[in-house]
Amino acid sequence: MSRSSTSTRALSLVGVAALAALAVWHLISPAAAPADDPTLLLDRPWFDSKPDKYTDYVQAFYASRYSQTSVFQKASAYDFHFELATFRRDGSKLALAFPQTGKTADVTYTVRACNDLPPFDLCLDLDRNPWGGPKRYFAMKAQEDESTALGKAGQALRLHAGE
Repeated sequence: MSRSSTSTRALSLVGVAALAALAVWHLISPAAAPADDPTLLLDRPWFDSKPDKYTDYVQAFYASRYSQTSVFQKASAYDFHFELATFRRDGSKLALAFPQTGKTADVTYTVRACNDLPPFDLCLDLDRNPWGGPKRYFAMKAQEDESTALGKAGQALRLHAGE
């Protein structure tokens, strides 16, 4: 057997083994979360609107699973206000504590698939907003789509939450 046919055979075996491993991983990995899964709240930037002008305000919310910190934000390209809160999540309920003011709040929420504000495909509805902002926010289920569409806006929220 020639050296090149041995190399080709070895390369083919490695390729088959990699495909088999990928197939097994796909079969045993958990399925993607359904759109109404309350855990979709976490680790995802949520926005109330898309700005048309640099002076338009957008309200945003982010809750980090890692740091158990959330961010409420109201910002334009020229003005920026945010407040951090710690949280505990139990199903579709959040217990928030705002260290700056000492205020606490219990909020019930739902996450569902929606197409009310493309390219966003998820809606977050709060029973009340303890920061005084909107009760509805929008996000993207696929993280790859989120990075492309939101760019630095999503990254900024993650940084404020301590990720």
